[in-house]
Amino acid sequence: MIVGKEHGLDIPAFVKSSIEYGVQSEAAAQLITRGHLTRGGAVFVARECGDEWENVSDQIGDEAQLELFSSGLTSLDYERLRDLGERLRLSVQ
Repeated sequence: MIVGKEHGLDIPAFVKSSIEYGVQSEAAAQLITRGHLTRGGAVFVARECGDEWENVSDQIGDEAQLELFSSGLTSLDYERLRDLGERLRLSVQ
């Protein structure tokens, strides 16, 4: 990225990822980075949950909430989202 260290700006990693992945939110960038969702899947989940990663991680960490996403995701993205939710649950314990 041209702007950044050269100009004394400390840009959060999710902003760089958002630009790289072509998504408009921290949540979508984190879903791609941490969960390996496709861009379309990440955008769908972020649209449903909100742009902030904290909100999204809370919702996908709750097994009951995961069912809400099944109809809007490919089976691959849904499995990846479930795996990410499982990892998030384990990290909290």
